[in-house]
Amino acid sequence: MISTAYIQEDLEKLGITPDYSGYKQCFRSVELAVEDEDRLLNVSKRLYPEVAESLDCKTGRIERNIRTIIFHAWKIAPRYLNEIARFPLDVPPSVTEFLSILTTHTLRQLKKKQS
Repeated sequence: MISTAYIQEDLEKLGITPDYSGYKQCFRSVELAVEDEDRLLNVSKRLYPEVAESLDCKTGRIERNIRTIIFHAWKIAPRYLNEIARFPLDVPPSVTEFLSILTTHTLRQLKKKQS
């Protein structure tokens, strides 16, 4: 699927590699949100349980692990994060904001590819 390549590229540009425990959780979260953006409306009840089930992990760890990679991305590539957000970020985004930024950017890239 094309969207997976876009997600992987964004994560790499943010300095997030598969050796981070939150990589797969973030990747799968964005993948699911690209399929249905409404999952972002309530990540705790709609998104995390699906991610946990598909990756065989505990729901409670997902947010913590993604938060860890957000701080890493903020430290490594704040300029790129601001670029894909398309709005100024003065502090690291929340988990929901981060997933929304990545999802929206992926959807924009898919739309651009289809044009």
